[in-house]
Amino acid sequence: MMWQLLLLFGYVVLSALTVYSLLFGQTDFHRNGLIGWYYRFITGDLLRYGDRFLEKVVPAKLRSGVVACANYFVHEKNPVLLIVYVMLVMGGYFAFLFFGAPLVPNSYVGAEHLVIPHVVIAICMGWFYYLLQSDPGVVTAESMELHSSKYHYESFLYGKRFCTECQQDKPPRSKHCYVCGHCVARFDHHCPWLNGDVGASNTWKFLVFLLLTALVCTYCSILSANVVIGEMDGRGMLTEKFKTNGGEERYLPFGFKVQWAMATYTPLMGLSFFTGAMSVVLYGFLLYQMYLVAVNTTTNESFKWKDIMDYAKRQDRRRRYEQKTKQKVPLARIANGAPGSLVRNEFNLEDLSAKDVRNSYHRGVWNNFVEVFNYERWEGTKRGPAFPSTSGGSPPSPTGGAKKRQQKRKKQNM
Repeated sequence: MMWQLLLLFGYVVLSALTVYSLLFGQTDFHRNGLIGWYYRFITGDLLRYGDRFLEKVVPAKLRSGVVACANYFVHEKNPVLLIVYVMLVMGGYFAFLFFGAPLVPNSYVGAEHLVIPHVVIAICMGWFYYLLQSDPGVVTAESMELHSSKYHYESFLYGKRFCTECQQDKPPRSKHCYVCGHCVARFDHHCPWLNGDVGASNTWKFLVFLLLTALVCTYCSILSANVVIGEMDGRGMLTEKFKTNGGEERYLPFGFKVQWAMATYTPLMGLSFFTGAMSVVLYGFLLYQMYLVAVNTTTNESFKWKDIMDYAKRQDRRRRYEQKTKQKVPLARIANGAPGSLVRNEFNLEDLSAKDVRNSYHRGVWNNFVEVFNYERWEGTKRGPAFPSTSGGSPPSPTGGAKKRQQKRKKQNM
């Protein structure tokens, strides 16, 4: 019995770790740690090891088919994880109907829980379908005026750019999704579970989707556990006592109760453990997404801001080195490793400092949430089109601190 418990525990932990790593492996907090390593392993190294294995044991013709399937799953738009999500939700639903519903009601679960699961699943799957049908904020000729009027250009991430794939200007904070093949306003990320993008027009719907899914997992976990506990109570296992060799009366050990429950109600206990672990992961991801909304950045932008801040701190260290040694670092060396957005925006890299790096879209937590939950009606950080034509335009001006350093250097050179 113990090996079954350990096997189930290992399965739940590995599943939760994999999902958590896929969600958070690229974040600043985990990028250089164990979770970041595991993310790179399952999305890169594992595929390479698998390819080497296929080269040795699988015929060439069959191997090319396997590689094509892997490329389709990883690099092309496909409904695989969308179908997996539906199967997981509906699988848990039918598992409870088959193994749990016949035991309801009992001393811990009321008869109303024969109806509530149907309502909960209907709401969750209904919202999921609504999210799938919603527009993430695709930038088209018709929506260009709306999306281009919401945000201003700034010095760090978003200078005036032209999308060669869509053959149109890119509004500030938009990004071309190469999986879906279109530009999305306020692009957050491509979500394989939705087989689509999360952007300006559906971010709030995505947050509600995460919350609903987490609540469904929590409800399923608690309900399944309570059904088992009710059955144990009906058998007297919660109050039954036994006598030790010394004549002392004790309740049944907790470990014995868990092992008995695992052996007698394995499907319900597995469902409870799995959905409980998934709810923890989902709540974590929801809180992370809420944090991004609170500081008015996106998943896509958060990585870029981290790279810019790291590069700015490097320049601060370089300036301290120059002041200490009286030696000038060559400009080519300064530009080495500069974030691509700064190079494209023709930012004065020599004058960049960490204290100048700021997100000009962050206008307070309340206003940030209003922006996300009411994007179409929100007036934006500027009024009117963000660009008058499809041509380039002058590069963004440097921030205040950089301007002062430029003026100081000019005076020193006179």
